[in-house]
Amino acid sequence: MPAHRSASTFPHIRTEGGLLPIDTLGRVFDEADALGGMRPQDYGLPTSTRLRGPLTEAWTALRVHWESFKLRRDRLREDQAGTSETRTWVQDVLGLLGFDELNYHAGAETIGSASFGISHRAGSADNAPPIHITSFRQPLDSAGPRSGDRRSTQALMQGYLNHTDHVWGVVTNGLRFRLLRENRQIDRVLLVEFDLEAMLEQDGFVDFQLFWLLLHYSRFVQPGEPRETAWLERWAKAAQAEGTRAMEGLRTGVETAITELGQGLLDHPANDWLRENLASDRLTTQAFYRQLLRLVYRLLFLMVAEERDLLFERAAEGATKAERDALNLVRGRYLAHYSVSRLRREAGRRRHREAHQYDLWIQLMVTFDALNGVGNTTALGLKPLSGGLFQAGSCPDVADEPAPGVTSGTPTDGRPRVSNRALLAAVQALTQVTRDGLTRQVNYRDLDVEELGSVYESLLDHEPSIAPGPNGSYTFALGSSGERKSTGSYYTPQGLVQELLNSALDPVIESTLEGKSHQAQRQALLDLNVCDPACGSGHFLLGAARRIGRRLAEIAAGPGNEPEIGQVRHGVSEAIRHCIYGVDKNPLAIDLCKVALWIESHEPGAPLSFLDHHIKRGDSLIGVFNLDVLETGVPDDAYTAISGDDKATATAIKKRNRTERPKGYDLGTGGGDRSALSGCGRRTS
Repeated sequence: MPAHRSASTFPHIRTEGGLLPIDTLGRVFDEADALGGMRPQDYGLPTSTRLRGPLTEAWTALRVHWESFKLRRDRLREDQAGTSETRTWVQDVLGLLGFDELNYHAGAETIGSASFGISHRAGSADNAPPIHITSFRQPLDSAGPRSGDRRSTQALMQGYLNHTDHVWGVVTNGLRFRLLRENRQIDRVLLVEFDLEAMLEQDGFVDFQLFWLLLHYSRFVQPGEPRETAWLERWAKAAQAEGTRAMEGLRTGVETAITELGQGLLDHPANDWLRENLASDRLTTQAFYRQLLRLVYRLLFLMVAEERDLLFERAAEGATKAERDALNLVRGRYLAHYSVSRLRREAGRRRHREAHQYDLWIQLMVTFDALNGVGNTTALGLKPLSGGLFQAGSCPDVADEPAPGVTSGTPTDGRPRVSNRALLAAVQALTQVTRDGLTRQVNYRDLDVEELGSVYESLLDHEPSIAPGPNGSYTFALGSSGERKSTGSYYTPQGLVQELLNSALDPVIESTLEGKSHQAQRQALLDLNVCDPACGSGHFLLGAARRIGRRLAEIAAGPGNEPEIGQVRHGVSEAIRHCIYGVDKNPLAIDLCKVALWIESHEPGAPLSFLDHHIKRGDSLIGVFNLDVLETGVPDDAYTAISGDDKATATAIKKRNRTERPKGYDLGTGGGDRSALSGCGRRTS
């Protein structure tokens, strides 16, 4: 079984956007034969050479060069840029990576109306990889005060790759190196970053090995060769294909996890009352299944949130060392003992054959409670998410509530139990997928949040069943279902979502911006309202938020400039908070939509409840032209049977409407508060 790798596996390396996911980086580090390109001769070395030999030699030489660079750097005055010193150092680094020719380009290259001052090329061929070197004083994400270019180093290279036939490039300030790829997706950042300074100062030889293996000259397109032949390109394409297969496998994994947890709940001897409720039909099989779905999506949410580090608030600007240490203490406690990441490690490490031990399940319940604001949340450093998936009572029979009559003890006393064995089997099904005989870790860090909804959509084709067995036992299973058709649940394919955005949203954005000043454009975008009246798990709304967010980032960057990573993320977050609205009849779809938007908004520690006024449960097919109907009620004549209707059913609904109409309506919010409509006219348009 492959070891679970996370961002902490290589602490001085950061990968964004799934360009080369952590699983692929691990395979490069392991020199996996199946990856291709890992033979000594692929690195331009004799076939008898072992790669670790040149790696060790390069590390030793690099440390000597580093000490020399630090001496030259420390002699500089504050008013000296240090660009030439940085370039000398970077040339030493690249020389150890097989870059024998590094040509300086003094002038900028003009492409259309844009100009790109890329400092170096790794050779004289037309397709020589572009490399941009700037001073160690200049961060890669911002334009330095000494630079005449308003763009950051990152944005400059990204724009250049997007405007030319070059696919891969490197930017560096000597301290950090970033590997970039051509990227025409407006809503995603693609990069791998290497913190070389940290590697050298903290004895990070392990990370340096990966740095050498990935940024070696042999990984880039060679002179006169097609771009597709570069090993970096092959690895990226393979990672993309594996990601697609992994998501297909994840759907099966979710089914397995639901089955394992369902059977685990039915099997545990402490859950007599659960079995009695199912046997008496006080709890229906469908209701049990819906709670299992919600339980599995809690696990999926935590896997994504932990991998992306979204659960914990960042230390405030200017925080003291004691305050930072306190945050790290509670964070470490959570990750070591209460996180789903811990369960993923346990699933890969031991079997837990004890039939009914459930200590891991209890720890998971403590986490669920903390995210709902119950118990000692301070001890774990978690901020309550205030609703949605973790709302109290949303999984009453499978996780949240004790058996009737249990009133004393700890908050978890009397609640349903699942054995460690069943829980870890479910976690393993969500963590690993096997395709074509190969087992891979699911890359939750770079998971498209739409996939959470896509997996749910696939589950609409399943029908749960519980069959009695010998000695009071029960068997839980999933079979085919007609629920998708019977509930009218149809979901738009991603390709059609993009076409809809192209035809419906893009023209509105263009007309909104036309003729307005720079500052007015930003406010005009934030004043846009995008509503999906049947939003499902949020595919269309996510796409809309990204497009509006990208335009906000372009405005922030200025004309002709490629937006920074932070600008794009901030723009998407602003769009979600100001512009995005949705309604759906399905409560779990609403929760998944909120989760997807919350993850996309990148606000660590923020509650899910900030979306409560934007994403509502309701039935948009039952609409009215006059808001007075919300006070007087739906007329009885609306339920008069017409051709094709069942008359007895129509009569029963009409009678129920006549009885309930005097009580008022709650607009699908559960509260009946019409204050949100106070600014609307008496008639809708």
